[in-house]
Amino acid sequence: MRTIYKSLAAALVLVPTLTGCVDETFPTTGATEEQLGASAKAAEALLWAMPAFNNKFDVLGAGSANASDYDYGYPSIMHIRDVMTADMPIVASGYDHYTYWENNTYQGEGYIFPQFVWNYYTQRALTANNCIGAINPEGASAQMLSYLGMGYAFRAQTYLEMAQMYEFLPNNAVSSVNLDGNNVEGLCRSSPTRPQRRRHAKIRAPHTSRCSNSSWLTSTLPSSISPEHHAPTRLSLTQP
Repeated sequence: MRTIYKSLAAALVLVPTLTGCVDETFPTTGATEEQLGASAKAAEALLWAMPAFNNKFDVLGAGSANASDYDYGYPSIMHIRDVMTADMPIVASGYDHYTYWENNTYQGEGYIFPQFVWNYYTQRALTANNCIGAINPEGASAQMLSYLGMGYAFRAQTYLEMAQMYEFLPNNAVSSVNLDGNNVEGLCRSSPTRPQRRRHAKIRAPHTSRCSNSSWLTSTLPSSISPEHHAPTRLSLTQP
């Protein structure tokens, strides 16, 4: 019996030393930027994710069964711009999916209609940032550099459209002074040195534009692919 106890004691002493030498592998479903950038196929997938986002459905995250009728991606954004600027005349409309943009109603803070536009554009910019962040230009092949250039171009186009959507311009109906007492007129403008540069403007990277007091552009747009930018901040959404 004493021999059995000694054997058990020896086994208990050896257990911690045996388990301490075991290498543990923790499986993951994610990949680092370096891993994505090192794979041409992965980088190509990030490239194609940008135009694919034009058809993104349900950016508001309501679920496929409850998604709004207008929440179907970039074509809806184009339609919103058309009815807001009268490029698409609406002679009479009792109600349609774009009534609130046509009549410029329920577009204030806290409503779901402007939230859709904001969610779409910030998530669209994120797809470009994913592509840009995964490619290190140092030592990249010509093909990978072309992917990087397309990422910058796609993001620049997204930022340009956001500036067009959100810049407050002078008008005879609405004051440029908001509820906080701040004058928000012309917060984001380009700075050409000659008049002809306005007529022949080129899309530039966002950091080359001069945006005075444009904290919305520099602090709230996703400029990296950190996890906190995978879902834009949601307002308290209400529908009339």
